[in-house]
Amino acid sequence: RKVLTAGSGATREWPNDQEFERHWCSSPMYNVLQSGQIVTILKIIEDKTRTSKTEVVTITHASVEHIMPREWSDHYPLDGEFVPKEMTEEWFYPQNEAMISKWQQIKEKVQSRNRAIHCLGNLTVVTQPLNAAMKNGPFKNKKAALRNSLLLMNRYFDGLETWVETEMERRARVLFETAKE
Repeated sequence: RKVLTAGSGATREWPNDQEFERHWCSSPMYNVLQSGQIVTILKIIEDKTRTSKTEVVTITHASVEHIMPREWSDHYPLDGEFVPKEMTEEWFYPQNEAMISKWQQIKEKVQSRNRAIHCLGNLTVVTQPLNAAMKNGPFKNKKAALRNSLLLMNRYFDGLETWVETEMERRARVLFETAKE
């Protein structure tokens, strides 16, 4: 504690539970932390969810999986409509009036989704072969593939029919409760 509080600047700041929760649930951690750091955080959460009645699972060669993939346009509609792939990219420049109009209608939601995709509520840990098998597939296929996982955190998806931002937020809060402990 002495070493941690002896620093200067932001390293001395200790968030309260509300600040911790806000950042945990809404910060695009995949863009901030290295993959190994995210795996470590999620492994610790997985370990905390296990009890003396649960088998021990050693996680080796794990990778981070985005439940809603970074390339989401083909399988994840936005408000019930599929968005053209070019409109989901980081940089989009409309070519005509129709595209300008469409972009103005969905721009904030696309940007919000693109941010949410990298938050902890949308991330999980799987083996590299399982990660490669899921790729950018639809949620139904990912959910079925995640049944191959022995991790309790991946059972979360079993009862869900869709995967949208509200579900990402809900899962982030579930993970946060364990992280807060």
